[in-house]
Amino acid sequence: MESAPSDMYVLLLMLAPLGGALIILLGKVFPLTYSLFPSFLVWFGGTAYSLFCTVPSGTSPVSLLYAFGGWMEPYGIVLELNWVSWAAVLLGFLIGLTLWLHTYGSRSYGDRSYGDRAYGSYFYLTFYLAFFALHGVLLSRDLFNLFIWFELLSLCSFILVAYDRSPGAIFAALRYLFLSTVSIMIFLLGVWILYYHSGSPSFSRIGEFLEGVSPASPLRSQATMAVSLITAGIITRSAILPFHTWLPSAHASAPYPVSALLSGFVIKAPLLALWHFYAILPFNPMNSILTWLGLLSALFG
Repeated sequence: MESAPSDMYVLLLMLAPLGGALIILLGKVFPLTYSLFPSFLVWFGGTAYSLFCTVPSGTSPVSLLYAFGGWMEPYGIVLELNWVSWAAVLLGFLIGLTLWLHTYGSRSYGDRSYGDRAYGSYFYLTFYLAFFALHGVLLSRDLFNLFIWFELLSLCSFILVAYDRSPGAIFAALRYLFLSTVSIMIFLLGVWILYYHSGSPSFSRIGEFLEGVSPASPLRSQATMAVSLITAGIITRSAILPFHTWLPSAHASAPYPVSALLSGFVIKAPLLALWHFYAILPFNPMNSILTWLGLLSALFG
């Protein structure tokens, strides 16, 4: 039997949480017990199998690319799995597995910390969609699709933070959604500047465009502004000081598993997407600023 092409495992990383989300929807028609464990098996099995088959080694390629419809950059949607994104997906998978087992145990032992709504079908639906979005953030190779994954992740985080529907939780979720909306507007402004000059939101085309921009060119200042705007939009989502004010209230109001997911994965994934973006830049005007912001966040954030 022939083995599957290695790039199909990249696609499977996206399909596994999406498949789990589709199966859990049956919990709105039938009792949740009929769809809860099958949805877990699809998410767990698909993600674990993909990670196992793509373990980085000395003989494996540096990165795996999957192009939807066979269209490569700059025209198609391309996903890339490299050693950084592989390690991030593995870490997120372990966090998600722990949180799923916690919620399942809470259901089994009658924990009603959040009333009759405790960990129902729409909780698991949002949980799986959050991982679908997080994988998209980690694997994207263009800025426009990164925007789509950021927006889906924002909606999932909003629903999960406001899960118990208390006034405090709803206020914290709305605060997060407001800052997320502001950050994505800043991000899109930077994307528009780069798209206007390069003709494509793909990382490869943007990198080629920036390679041809000399330090004396008037385009250099516009490119610097675009990179700065994109950076500001992303670090707002990662609660880097001074954009960290939404995080304490979100942690305090969210269910325990959601709080762990926020701190363990949701605020880290955008920084890894920023790292992938920086990898294609021939120059980075934000290095010293990010160093100081990181130091201040560690001390006072």
